Amino acid sequence: MDPNGSNQTRLTTHSAGDLSPAISPNGGEIVFESTGFGNQEILVLDSDGSNLRRLTTTTAFEFCAAWSPDGAEIAFCRASGNACTIHVISANGTNERQLTVGSHCDAIPDWSIDGSTILFHSDRNGHNEIYVVNADGTDPRPITDSPGDKIGPKWSPDGTRIVYALTDFSSHRAGIHVMNGDGTSDIALTDGSWNDEAPDWSVDGDRIVFNSNRNSVSEIYSIDLEGNDLLRLTWDQGDSRGPNWGAVPVPSGVNEPTEANTGQGLELHFTNPIRAGMPIRFNLDREAGASIQVFDSHGRCVRTLLRRYLGAGAHASLWDGRDDAGRMLPSALYHFRLVSGATSRTAALVHLR
Repeated sequence: MDPNGSNQTRLTTHSAGDLSPAISPNGGEIVFESTGFGNQEILVLDSDGSNLRRLTTTTAFEFCAAWSPDGAEIAFCRASGNACTIHVISANGTNERQLTVGSHCDAIPDWSIDGSTILFHSDRNGHNEIYVVNADGTDPRPITDSPGDKIGPKWSPDGTRIVYALTDFSSHRAGIHVMNGDGTSDIALTDGSWNDEAPDWSVDGDRIVFNSNRNSVSEIYSIDLEGNDLLRLTWDQGDSRGPNWGAVPVPSGVNEPTEANTGQGLELHFTNPIRAGMPIRFNLDREAGASIQVFDSHGRCVRTLLRRYLGAGAHASLWDGRDDAGRMLPSALYHFRLVSGATSRTAALVHLR
């Protein structure tokens, strides 16, 4: 689905349990765990739901796969008896190697941004702490050592911070926490009153997505890094779990120049050509989440102007002509995409510096 919860698309249609999806670095593939072959295995499919293939073929229980930064390898967990160990396999299903050993449970791996280490949680000291191990399996070492079970750590996109769920198994509750990469400056984003778990970072590192049972069933939410601006992204979908916020190919239609379009409850208005500081105006016919993104002529998202929950009526967003890194973009044709609910509008604008 889109980051605001719209355009949900079902990719697998069989009756097996498909869990813990992770989008590849280039957005073209999704790895996940599935019971479709009797026991739980690691599978991959293309991001449009085609070309399903199986990577593992053992009788063990395999889960929680994660792509390496270059997309060449996949780390995953294998449960055998009471032990869980971290393994790595090539993206084509060959060259498997085991990174951790022992009778404890090492789980939910996540690669560092340079691919040199893998983050995970482990109960090897009696309760779950966050560890890191070199990608060749050497030097497993703890990052945290404090009360409470810390589950599902994920590196921020810039590699400086870690998000995780601080879990109380006895009460079935968990809170989302963010800390520095060395375990310092721990901040609670949610207070642990519900079962908030499976956190992941937005592509730009500004928000955290997670699942929570705060509305009786598990739904997907996102929140900013101050613990504010909580947005609910899924509604009455049953139990929605294990979100992964990855970059995916630009939807069809973004690269097709169109005029400003109206109707179906969503209106987008602009002046062409556009210069820095000129408004992009839009109307919503109902209270809803809305996002505006800017794409270049190659279909790459260069700027996210807006992503928030808004009331019905007229709104405006300003673009200063810069990309998400603050660099001034050249004069060229760009495509703006407005999304609200299940409706989107796309328009081509000429930007002049």
